[in-house]
Amino acid sequence: MADFIEKLYDAFRPYRLGTAIDGCEHCLIAGMSDELIATPLRQLTEEQLSLFSLKAMTTWGTEQDFKHFLPRLLELAYIDPLEMTWLESLFGKLKLAGWEYWSARERQAIESYLSHWWTATLAQPRQYQFDEIAGLVLCAIARTGIKIQPFLDQWIQDDSQAALDRLCIFLHFNYDALRKSRPRLSSAFESPESEAVVAWLQSDVKERLRRDASRIEEDLADVSWMIDCY
Repeated sequence: MADFIEKLYDAFRPYRLGTAIDGCEHCLIAGMSDELIATPLRQLTEEQLSLFSLKAMTTWGTEQDFKHFLPRLLELAYIDPLEMTWLESLFGKLKLAGWEYWSARERQAIESYLSHWWTATLAQPRQYQFDEIAGLVLCAIARTGIKIQPFLDQWIQDDSQAALDRLCIFLHFNYDALRKSRPRLSSAFESPESEAVVAWLQSDVKERLRRDASRIEEDLADVSWMIDCY
C-alpha cells in the first residue's frame, strides 16, 4: 500500500480497542461491536464499517475507537469513494473529533492523505459520462473543515484531460443551483467553504472552460453555453 496510507496506520497505531465498543442500545444491532472487535483492522470491509462511520462518537464508540478504525476507513475511501455509503459523514467526523487539535503526527498523516487522495481523484479518467467522483471527494474534504482553496487551485491548474472532464461534470451538476437568485451548490456541501467554491465556479472555472473550449469532450459540450448563463 502507498506510503501515505502506511503513515496513517503508523500514526494511529497506539489507539487500541477494549473488550467492548459502547453504544446506544436502541441504535445498534446486537453483536455488531463484537464483529468489529474480532476482525483484524486491515480486513474490515466497507459493509462492516459503514454504520460505524455514520454513528461514531455520537451513538457508537468514543474518539479513541474512531481513531482506531480511522486508517482503515480512510484507506477504503481512497480505494473506492463510491462504495463508502457515508462518505461525507465520515469526513465530517474528523471535524467533530477536532482533528486540527490532534498531535502533529496525526494531523500531518491526515493532511498528506487528503492531498494524495485529491491528486489521485483528479488524475482518474471518468468511468461513465457524468462520473461525479470529484465533486463527492471535494465535498468530503470540505467537511473536515480544512481550507478548500488550495484544492480548488490545484484543480484549475491541472491541465490533464481527466481534470478538465471532471470540471465540466462538476459545473453540470451545480448549474441549476448557481442560477438561483442566491447562487449555491446543488450538493449537501454543509461547509463554510461552500461560498469559496461558488465564487470559484463563477470566476476561475468560467475562465478555464472558455480557454479550453476546444478540448471539451463532445458528450460534455453543454457546459460551453452554461458558462454564459449563470
